[in-house]
Amino acid sequence: MHDLLLGADRFGVSVLNAAQQEVSSHFANQARAPEAPRFSHQWGAPVLQQALTRIVAAHESHHDCGDHTLFVGRVEQVGHEGGPPLLHFGGRYHRLAGLEPATA
Repeated sequence: MHDLLLGADRFGVSVLNAAQQEVSSHFANQARAPEAPRFSHQWGAPVLQQALTRIVAAHESHHDCGDHTLFVGRVEQVGHEGGPPLLHFGGRYHRLAGLEPATA
């Protein structure tokens, strides 16, 4: 993936929804989903289907950071479906409690 990102003009970022824990585990090599995650090509970059939020950014720069590379992009498009996000912290999945819409 690293070499693909280095050569890409733009890249996609997908924020998973709370129902996509299997997809998260698949990409973390913890467990394979029964069906491979599906991508769609939106705004010139691949993004995960049914993701909570899909972002496409133009590749602006990249910086070596030890054993990682930080890719910096200029956001060009954002799509959002609504619903709770998938959260992972401290080696476990979590849910947000009390997600109520703000009132004016």
